[in-house]
Amino acid sequence: IPRGLGRAMAPSRLAIALSLQTLTSAWCSTSPPARPIVWTIAGSDSGGGAGMQADLHAIHALGGHGCTVVTALTAQNSHEVRMVEYPSLELLRTTVSVLAEDLPARAVKLGMLGRADVIDEIAAFLKDFCGSVVCDPVMVTTSGTRLLDEADTALLTSKIFPRSTLVTPNLVEAAVLVGRVIGSPSAVEVCAAELLAMGCGAVLIKGGHAYHEGGPQPSVSQDYFSDGKCSCWISSEWVATSNTHGTGCSLSAAIATLLARGSSLLDAIVLAKAYVTTGIKQAEQLGSGPGPVAHTGPPDSAT
Repeated sequence: IPRGLGRAMAPSRLAIALSLQTLTSAWCSTSPPARPIVWTIAGSDSGGGAGMQADLHAIHALGGHGCTVVTALTAQNSHEVRMVEYPSLELLRTTVSVLAEDLPARAVKLGMLGRADVIDEIAAFLKDFCGSVVCDPVMVTTSGTRLLDEADTALLTSKIFPRSTLVTPNLVEAAVLVGRVIGSPSAVEVCAAELLAMGCGAVLIKGGHAYHEGGPQPSVSQDYFSDGKCSCWISSEWVATSNTHGTGCSLSAAIATLLARGSSLLDAIVLAKAYVTTGIKQAEQLGSGPGPVAHTGPPDSAT
């Protein structure tokens, strides 16, 4: 993982300076009267820190109502994923159907899909879905274990990406998607263009994985956004902690919820990043391994 991505960019590369106070006020004033329904189609984390458990926390904290479509059941704690089992395709299909009849989603967050038949089933649902879709392409665990093989990854990019409003890979996942190491800020920008060419509406490459033990600690956490027309680096304070379990899940669920509440895509990303940054600052170590990100209300101008 490239160390150079952890350093602060020159001002011309940061390209964005938004007032969270103004943004939060505008968002609150235009919030819909009822909680919008947001589906999380993802795996379950028995430890409660990531997966759909984190999604539900974020959705509720930001004013949405979360519904779940379970794609995988994991036996895990703060140290490891010990076992994974998959619900039947019939259960998944019935869950989608019964929710669509009574609790239709305004936005959908996609997490761990896990296998080809699940990807096919979700792609079929998304074909006629008119709301926002935020895809967090969960393909590699923090320890480096592949959760999707090459064939299933190709299926994800060909069937899910073209139906996604936003795709949110971290640096490790982005490298898997383009088939090479991403070693510089300019390489991140090239990678984003390649991901857009796969058909997604926009891409947010998360830079938190740029720092690793033994490397220099950055002062800021930087993500790169592009929709093909607007491109920018989004920066927030780097928080030195190992209690970051579930940050990617929480970020994508937060973005989906903010989109469901009526925010523009870039506003939703900025607010969601501030929400997660606050959660990292307030995170606690609950087990003996990395603790989960905390879930609070909407961010304020101090974030």
